[in-house]
Amino acid sequence: MEPHVPTLFDAIASHRPTAAAIRTRNHTTTWADLASRTDALAAALAATGIGRRSTADDGPAQPWECPNPRVALYLHNHPAYLEAMVGAWKAGATAMNVNYRYRATELVDLLNDGTPEAIVYHRCFTPTLHEVLTRLQIVPRLLVCVPDESDHDLLPGAILYEDLLRAAGPLDNEVRRQWSHEDRYLVYTGGTTGTPKGVLWRQSDFAVSALGFAPAALSRGVTEWARRLPPDGPATLPAPPFMHGAAHWNALAAWLKGGTVVLPEHPERFDPDAVLDAVEWGAASALIIVGDAFARPLLEADRGRHRELASLRHLLTGGATLSPAVKAQLIERWPHLTVVDVLGSSESGRQAVHRHRAVTAVHRHRAVTAVHRHRAVTAVHRHRAVTAREAVPDARVFQPDDATVILNESVSAIIEPPAAGEQSEVGWLARRGRVPLGYLGHPQRTAATFPVLDGQHLAVTGDRARYTLAGDDQLRIELLGRESACINTGGEKVFAEEVEVCLARHPAVVDLLVAPAVDEQFGQAVGVVAALRPGASVNLDDLRQFGRLSLADYKLPRRLVVVDEVVRSPSGKPDYRWARSQLDR
Repeated sequence: MEPHVPTLFDAIASHRPTAAAIRTRNHTTTWADLASRTDALAAALAATGIGRRSTADDGPAQPWECPNPRVALYLHNHPAYLEAMVGAWKAGATAMNVNYRYRATELVDLLNDGTPEAIVYHRCFTPTLHEVLTRLQIVPRLLVCVPDESDHDLLPGAILYEDLLRAAGPLDNEVRRQWSHEDRYLVYTGGTTGTPKGVLWRQSDFAVSALGFAPAALSRGVTEWARRLPPDGPATLPAPPFMHGAAHWNALAAWLKGGTVVLPEHPERFDPDAVLDAVEWGAASALIIVGDAFARPLLEADRGRHRELASLRHLLTGGATLSPAVKAQLIERWPHLTVVDVLGSSESGRQAVHRHRAVTAVHRHRAVTAVHRHRAVTAVHRHRAVTAREAVPDARVFQPDDATVILNESVSAIIEPPAAGEQSEVGWLARRGRVPLGYLGHPQRTAATFPVLDGQHLAVTGDRARYTLAGDDQLRIELLGRESACINTGGEKVFAEEVEVCLARHPAVVDLLVAPAVDEQFGQAVGVVAALRPGASVNLDDLRQFGRLSLADYKLPRRLVVVDEVVRSPSGKPDYRWARSQLDR
């Protein structure tokens, strides 16, 4: 049996109706509430004509076509975001994430690409949306406003979210009967290295590759699967915006385990104090962040505070580098924590992980707390306290899953893992099997990124990688970085992420990005845009001397620009176009 996400959620709601599905500071949405509210939204959408369309006359949809109409979510993190996503799926439509940081022109381009028939928006975005609507090729037939603290008037023809739910009738059983695992899930990429693209997945493939669902769990049917879920599911707090896949993927994955999504206050911005407060009052067991950009402020916010965070067991990070030094600080601060580096993308789902957890041992009269792989080590011996650092392995090495492979330079064959003592060639990181169908409306991009090789469907994300053998002789993948973020300096290739991981350890640096700088001699040179700690200073020679400890000379920076703050997306992902613009000044 193939998984269909709304069907799975309804089964959980039937089995544990009073359990918490969403928890905010002042309100809890139970699983029964979630089922009824998403049914109501689906009924309202279907009544407006926004639902599954017959494709019998047109034949099967092409990989870049979406038979499900789109519902755009122009929202901060809020219960309505997740409700609207599931409600759209129940109606036979599909949700479309909208980057709320976009200016009007960018938003017009995005909405003209996705052509949504409904837009669910927070009231604070009313002025921008009012400007955008007059410039769209297809005007949405439904506008739904979610109130917030702003006081803008409703847009003409718009309806308040709660009014829409209250006025909705029951969801027609015929709509339910048409639910299919072939329905589409759509996620737009962040566009940090190019134009945002809409990635189309089958619901079933999305559930497996992105949410970690195991189809074998349905061998006895959906009802039995829901009944067998552990009584206490995870309580997950996604700190990044839901408009990025990693955040809502982890929320949905928690739900598929019968868990709870915890939402902090002040969702319009990343507020580290509010996030840690929510971990405490929401008893969150998992916290989702994006690299150093989230981790450093969290460490600072916890300094000198006495929150009760014993519930927090896992910290998951992806989308940007979590440097070894910051990782060690996290584990020193919260020794009970397991830090999980996740490698993946909108085009691949989750491909590989690297877990870091504490190991505590007591040997004779010596108490030792050792940090596994990326951990600080504290030892107490003969009444003397000693704190030391273990050697930190490369932060870009991951344990791949069975579907992750590396393709050769021409994308014509899968590279075989090397034998012991052999060096793996550099290739393209890819996923096979349950991968997206294509990019919405873009057949050529679809063919390039999602090729078929020897009958296997592949997703080639643009990341460069190679195999490596760990000390335990287990096969690992070393992520080198995006080809689009690669710097060609005098014919030598330098991957930005490798240099970032190294230089981020410099004690004066609080955040940095590495990008190509124009160079008369080499064409391109390694450039660094860095923000420094208060009162700290650093010059180019300092960084080069520091980097020389672990980088070849051609990888060392030749240009340094110091800024007050490194610009990143709301999810913490690097904005390399901005970095290049700083270096080109």
